[in-house]
Amino acid sequence: MQIKSPINIQEEIKAIKGNSSARKFTLVLGSGFHKQAIGNSLCLSNWDQLLIQLGSKTCLNKNYILQFEELILDRAKKENDAPAHMREAKLLADVKDILKNESLELDFCAYDNLKFLFNTDLVSDIISLNYDSVAEKICTKELNHQTKVEWENKNSCAENLSSKSKARIKWMTDYRSIGNTGEKSIRFWYPHGNIRRKNSIVLGIHKYSQLLISFDSIRNHYKKNEKAYFGLHKKPQKIDWDSIDLSWYSQLLNNPVIFLGASLSDSEWDLWTAITHAKRNFAKEKNTEYSHNMYIMLAKEQKCHPNSTWLKPLFAGMSFDEQWGKLKYYFEKKIKNS
Repeated sequence: MQIKSPINIQEEIKAIKGNSSARKFTLVLGSGFHKQAIGNSLCLSNWDQLLIQLGSKTCLNKNYILQFEELILDRAKKENDAPAHMREAKLLADVKDILKNESLELDFCAYDNLKFLFNTDLVSDIISLNYDSVAEKICTKELNHQTKVEWENKNSCAENLSSKSKARIKWMTDYRSIGNTGEKSIRFWYPHGNIRRKNSIVLGIHKYSQLLISFDSIRNHYKKNEKAYFGLHKKPQKIDWDSIDLSWYSQLLNNPVIFLGASLSDSEWDLWTAITHAKRNFAKEKNTEYSHNMYIMLAKEQKCHPNSTWLKPLFAGMSFDEQWGKLKYYFEKKIKNS
């Protein structure tokens, strides 16, 4: 039987620090992670800047998926010898080059105040919505990881699928583990792709629709495994959630979650789909004890997220700077008998 769900982030952190068997946080990092460290003048931290650099001349409407489609069509019209899908591939290659070059020129000291996030006593997984690997590199240095990091996969979802679907789901369920083996490590997931992996970047209607199809396969695979697990373990005293399945979705479902620097706009279809299924999964009264809280940074004037009351404010009535500072304080605060 789980302890009653904490009512705020302070209690959540304290509960994890005081219980070695508690589920640790999954952090979801958006471009605001970069903005907090380096401001918003680079493409790493500013989607508008990225689209402008790619050639967007229209009024930016904040729906970056549709904005990217406009870029594809604009290039296709100018270059009549190439179909739209080839222009899309070239644009995604440009995205990769832009972010790779900016990452190489970064002053990583600017991220010193964010190193507290990579605390293996509190965090087990990081879902990066960014295409770059900056957070992973900072974590590697912070945890003094010495060995070469390989992509790992402990999800059998793609076994019986076609080669194209299998490849797409494989990189969606691949992760990179930073730290020591076992509990003193953090897994990094990249559901929107990563600049180190060819053709993995998700941007545009076509790519997002493929992402949703793949996500549905991952979610169905999880439910199949979950049903089999509880069929075998009728009334388990302790549930080994990671043995049921391991994917970015399972870690969003079975851990307390903090969205950092991610606004979760209307266009984040995959995340809203995942969040909805996570809430549905534990909707029955008898299953609510297994449900975890989800927290998000909101603007100072916001009392709740405009799209959902499922997401608890991380710290209400504070600026983003104040919230980052407060989170750092609680992450680093010592507790008695911990």
